[in-house]
Amino acid sequence: MQMGDLTENIFLNVKAADKTDDEELAAFLRYVNGQKPDSSFTKKLDEEATRIKNNDDWRLKAMTLDMEIKDMKKREREKGKQEGKHESKIEIAKKMLDDGMDISKVAKLTNLSVKEVTALA
Repeated sequence: MQMGDLTENIFLNVKAADKTDDEELAAFLRYVNGQKPDSSFTKKLDEEATRIKNNDDWRLKAMTLDMEIKDMKKREREKGKQEGKHESKIEIAKKMLDDGMDISKVAKLTNLSVKEVTALA
């Protein structure tokens, strides 16, 4: 599932391990559900996960990346809020102009530039 924020989430039904005929998939689902690895793939996966967890450099990189992603999401939200506020000001300015209000007065009341308001007229 694409989330629109540069990430993709995959939802696994780990309780369905006994409902698949694919033994490798079943072993993976059991492993993700907290059971001990019981296939060659899940054993390799577990070894790699343990190696990474115990590696301070990887842990620092993962934490740094996580903080950068959170910061990026925060900046995107703030940018969206600012764009929303600006769009609101433009809509209000259009209504004021439709009511015959002077361009300079509309600019002053909406905190838009005279140039922006003129472009709306």
